[in-house]
Amino acid sequence: MGFFDRFKSKPGATAPAGAEPGRHSQPVAASTPESRAAKQPVDWTPDDHAAQRAEDEAAQFRGRHYVDWVPELDRLRREKRDDELLELLIGILDATDRHARVTGREPAPGYYKQAAILYRRRGDIRAEIAVIERWEHACPPEYRPALDGWSTVRKARARELLTQNEG
Repeated sequence: MGFFDRFKSKPGATAPAGAEPGRHSQPVAASTPESRAAKQPVDWTPDDHAAQRAEDEAAQFRGRHYVDWVPELDRLRREKRDDELLELLIGILDATDRHARVTGREPAPGYYKQAAILYRRRGDIRAEIAVIERWEHACPPEYRPALDGWSTVRKARARELLTQNEG
């Protein structure tokens, strides 16, 4: 049972016969501006709705919210199609950067981590460092990474590898 599965299941409930544990029986519906608007509080003002629309627009990549690309990213990763995966990730990074600027929060780090991993796998250490620094620069001051955070640790290791390769 995965971490989030324990919140989804009810105590004493059993899965239907033949169901794979931890899997949804139906595909997850895509998140649309309309579906998100329908879930908003009824006391929202026009300004609240305008801010939500701005967030939704900033998060778009090829007509979809960047989160909705996760199944495609997972498929490309499983199929080891790294070139296509990296191309898609770079476009998604643009959307996460825009979304972070509009919301004032840090960009979703998972996309940057995956891009950094792909760059290292290719041996492009400079690009790995650049994508990590891109994430760090996109973070507002209150969300800047800690000294033992993923970006600091990964960037230090990448710089060591760069020094070894050049030396």
